[in-house]
Amino acid sequence: MADIQDRIKEIRTLNSLTQERFAELVGTTRNNYAQIETKKSLPSIEILQSIVKNFNTTFEYLINGVENEVGAEKPKVQKKLYNESITKSITKSITNEKCKKSYTLPESTSNPPDNTSNEIIQLLKENKKLVEEKNSMLEKEVSRLSERNLFLESENKRLSSQNTHLQAQNNELSNQLQSCKKEALAFKKGLQSRSIG
Repeated sequence: MADIQDRIKEIRTLNSLTQERFAELVGTTRNNYAQIETKKSLPSIEILQSIVKNFNTTFEYLINGVENEVGAEKPKVQKKLYNESITKSITKSITNEKCKKSYTLPESTSNPPDNTSNEIIQLLKENKKLVEEKNSMLEKEVSRLSERNLFLESENKRLSSQNTHLQAQNNELSNQLQSCKKEALAFKKGLQSRSIG
């Protein structure tokens, strides 16, 4: 199933552009663009805006593969619509697959809607908040497990000390038993000597 990277690659190949040339036109480097085509990263908001503006397509089609109208023909790319003054600064990236799948843009022409960037940034902020909450929960769990581990170590030391004390008592009782046996043996020999006498 085609995704956003496949649709971007399709636009490039239909225009017979190299990766290097296409990357220049949309305001990024060839290496960064290659990461997009090989699906190792997602395009930034700025790259999507450049593609929509300069290749006569729509955000709906790029992100979700949705046409402008039901049954409408897929947006056709047009050659010679390049804008050489495309911005070169790439500051933010779409890093959450969830944005691509769940984000639905309003109907638009080939120009991006004014609130597109703000809505996507808001989605990223919400995702960041969820990640921070998850990290906080994990930190609390790690702290709880650390405390549990400290308790178990303390308990192990206590039991080890108790075991050492019991071993000492056992040795003492064993010595006392040996002493009693010797005394009993000596007493027995004494009785035998008296009987013979």
